[in-house]
Amino acid sequence: MGRREDEPSSSGGHVFEQTLNEAEWTRSIGEAYDLVRTWGGISPADHQAIREGLLRPLAVSIGRHRAGRSNWQTYHNSAFLYLGSLLDDEELVRRAILDPEHGFLYQMTASVLPGGMWYENSWSYHFSTLEAVRRTVETARRLGIGLWSVPQVEQMFAVALDYRMADGTLPRFGDATTGGIPGPLYESAYHRWPEPRFLAVLSEPTTWDAVLYGRTAPPSGAVPAATSVLAPGAGHALLRLDGSEGPVSAALTFGPFGGFHGHFDKLSFVYFGLGRELGHDPGRAGSQAYRLPVHRNWYRATISHNAVVVDRQSQEGAAGELELFLAHPEVAAHPEGGCLIRVTLSGGGEEVFAWDAGANPRRVESHRTDRRLLCLRRAAGSAWQILAESDESVVPRPRRARLQPRSRAAASTHSV
Repeated sequence: MGRREDEPSSSGGHVFEQTLNEAEWTRSIGEAYDLVRTWGGISPADHQAIREGLLRPLAVSIGRHRAGRSNWQTYHNSAFLYLGSLLDDEELVRRAILDPEHGFLYQMTASVLPGGMWYENSWSYHFSTLEAVRRTVETARRLGIGLWSVPQVEQMFAVALDYRMADGTLPRFGDATTGGIPGPLYESAYHRWPEPRFLAVLSEPTTWDAVLYGRTAPPSGAVPAATSVLAPGAGHALLRLDGSEGPVSAALTFGPFGGFHGHFDKLSFVYFGLGRELGHDPGRAGSQAYRLPVHRNWYRATISHNAVVVDRQSQEGAAGELELFLAHPEVAAHPEGGCLIRVTLSGGGEEVFAWDAGANPRRVESHRTDRRLLCLRRAAGSAWQILAESDESVVPRPRRARLQPRSRAAASTHSV
């Protein structure tokens, strides 16, 4: 139970439980007031009550929590832009866009990885934040401020197009539940860039946004033929091949740790073939129960991923280093390395030997070096095989490699 002398949380809201929810709600009340504020039926006293009794206190409530590099702050900025325009408050508009440690332009450079993925490395949080970005750039457009030209905006819309697996879904990295690309979110992108790649993911033209933007063209449904691609900024390798058994795809993750919404999953992969998901990443529970033991001990832990577990311990937050990426009609492969991926072991402290990129031994403390080679290749009879190999170059330790199928009950576990 809290105590009277406890400091109030800066992230706590007034109308809702937290500033994130209040920032999201600002769009609804902002658009509602904008629709009627020139109507003669609203008295000057009513305008004063709405502006000074609701809108301005809302800006103050949200503004207490300065979140920095954060999906929260991106929603805060969209709210400041709505409220600044309704209140004729130029300072709020400037704050939304130009605040050097929190504003929209800061978020685009500090929070968007090279290539366009949101730094938390989860499609759920990427698309959630992209909605806040969309609100910001569209509101700014109506104010005569050109934010659509910021390069990271187009990159954030386009990046998911390269990640579609053989069944059209997206791999669930980190705290993700997203199954595919949310088409309605892309109406504004197609309005800005009327290109086939965006038209292909849109919903039927009877949606509200389709009417708003005047789109009459039906979604093409045509998905360009996908090839194997490397996304070094986000740290993903996407392998794709076609064969008589149908398309096959795999995605391996080795990039930056996603922080609170990241998982201990480096060198893990997801795998699609034979028309279904064969190698599964559980993402997170739909309940979003981040503080329950099941999230910490299963969804976020290394054991729930197609990765190698050492000493029955999850990885620490870590990033890998690319050694090779090869795409060819017959084979696509990707291993980790330089000194490969370095992960600190829990409760370590003993001295072990590791090998650097020049194959020279050196002493390290509490580190291990893993290598994973992921390969899709054509097997006899034109079927497809997936090969996954993991290696360590430190003292021998108990290791367990696990392939997670869609049903956990059928999971294949192999100790090496």
